[in-house]
Amino acid sequence: MRAVVVLSLLVLSCSLFSGQNTDLHLDKIIKKTGIKKSNIGIAIYDIKNGKMIYSVNEDKLFSIASVNKLLVTAASLKYLGQDFRFKTTVYGQKPDSDGNIKKDLCIKGTGDPLFVSENMWYLVNTLKNMGVNSIEGDIILDESLFPAKSIYEENGDRAYSAKVSALSVNFNSLAVNIVSGHNPLVSLDPQIPDLILVDRTEPSRSRTDVEIRRLGKSVVVSGKINDGSVGIRSIYRNIDDPAKYFENVLKLHLAWRGIELKGKVFVNKKPAGLEELFVMDSRRLNDILVEMNKFSNNFIAEQLMRALVYKVKGSVDEDALGKIIGKYLEEMKLDPASFEVVNASGFSRMNRSKPGDFVKFLAGVYNDFQIGPEFINSLPISGVDGTIRRSLNNNIVRGKIRAKTGTLSGIRSLSGYFSGPDTVYSFIIVVNDRDAYEMIDWEGSILEPFIRGDQGV
Repeated sequence: MRAVVVLSLLVLSCSLFSGQNTDLHLDKIIKKTGIKKSNIGIAIYDIKNGKMIYSVNEDKLFSIASVNKLLVTAASLKYLGQDFRFKTTVYGQKPDSDGNIKKDLCIKGTGDPLFVSENMWYLVNTLKNMGVNSIEGDIILDESLFPAKSIYEENGDRAYSAKVSALSVNFNSLAVNIVSGHNPLVSLDPQIPDLILVDRTEPSRSRTDVEIRRLGKSVVVSGKINDGSVGIRSIYRNIDDPAKYFENVLKLHLAWRGIELKGKVFVNKKPAGLEELFVMDSRRLNDILVEMNKFSNNFIAEQLMRALVYKVKGSVDEDALGKIIGKYLEEMKLDPASFEVVNASGFSRMNRSKPGDFVKFLAGVYNDFQIGPEFINSLPISGVDGTIRRSLNNNIVRGKIRAKTGTLSGIRSLSGYFSGPDTVYSFIIVVNDRDAYEMIDWEGSILEPFIRGDQGV
């Protein structure tokens, strides 16, 4: 039924002619959805001329889901700086002439969200290049800046609800690889001893349809895998113990490089007296924001938020995020009461904003040369990449919208910028309704008149 509604919206949008009253046209589109107008928030702001040109319920608070990441993006650029990098530091004693480290080694993390297996290879390879053949002491993993914990209202084994931790690897998740074809295959990546694959799949002539459950140390895969067409699909699940996962991936790489560990691995604070051997810098903040916003990555957002709070407060006070965002908004001469921020990722219905002030926030960022270009660069491009590469892909809107999506049960939002013939607009379109998710692609029908310049104002 909703698919028919969406098609009707697109047909209605195409019927617009130059000079027609835009408000009336868009009101018809909203009415056609069948969703109560009180459940829809829209604000479109002309940045060049500094005026609101269309709005619906602009002063009402709406849950915005992952669009909330835009507030964290701007505040991170403002307070951390464009060249901010997470640091992973290795402490210990240089090897003796035989390549032996006689005492303990310590790896201290600050929350690098993009620390993956390739980074672990670099860490271990650096030890090897320093001449290390064996470690006779223990390896201490220091995650004391913010120890591993679950932070979401809705926990589960999906990668989007992975635990945060100051020392993490592979987004605190693992890949379950499903290979279809003549010899169907299921595998885990990385393959570590603490996780056991239980393969209950069956070959089938029908399409691949599997279910994955993480039960303690077991990853159970059941369902059917197509044994005709060849293909590979990776499905991600979070892990229960980030420190143990880091340990297992570390040991795997130590073994690959022929470095013998004679001691144990455990979690603790860095002992006094250990010298710094080397520091691994993460990618620049700009690159991290691209990964976060293009793919709406919750883990990156939460790790980044903790770095932001630490920079401003000197400690990881998770409750301070709202105050930091509020301070930033006050500097932009906006009312902090129009923005309710409880976490960074937006994975909570308690993150709410007023559409009218949200578009003014976006306009302020756009006009701030120090952070605006990087902020905009991090956003998905309609019909090109990220989360709107397919949903906004017709000839009118392709490449002309840069926007962040937000989706939770009963919440659908899209916010960012789009270009018209003579100006750039900031916008937000949000629906808080049980049928919100079914409003696929409808945002394009709202924005098309302004992109074409047919708004008749």
